[in-house]
Amino acid sequence: MDLVAHNSTRSTVSCLICGEAAGTAAAMAAAAGREPRELDPQAVREALRQGGALLEPTSKV
Repeated sequence: MDLVAHNSTRSTVSCLICGEAAGTAAAMAAAAGREPRELDPQAVREALRQGGALLEPTSKV
């Protein structure tokens, strides 16, 4: 595997996490009739946790 391909796979997880968070916030905002920036960040985090997202590292590396 070359360096460019390896770097692409390393960033994929970060992109997936950001996309899930953005989609969750967008859905919550639409359901509430509000702008995403008006949401309580803790409520978005809780919704992500309930959906199975891991927001903190599970072990020290």
